[in-house]
Amino acid sequence: MRRPGVGLLFLAESAVLREALGPELYEAVLAVRRAEAELFAMFTDADVIKAVRWRY
Repeated sequence: MRRPGVGLLFLAESAVLREALGPELYEAVLAVRRAEAELFAMFTDADVIKAVRWRY
């Protein structure tokens, strides 16, 4: 079962990530991940896979 946003909680609490990226980039990464979690929250796993697989 997919739980959108759970990983975001770990990212937001990561002092290591904050220090490695610096405050500006860290906040930008969190903003993007929050937007992704919000966007994909209404989709099924299959929909998310179809939307992002082979995209990059």
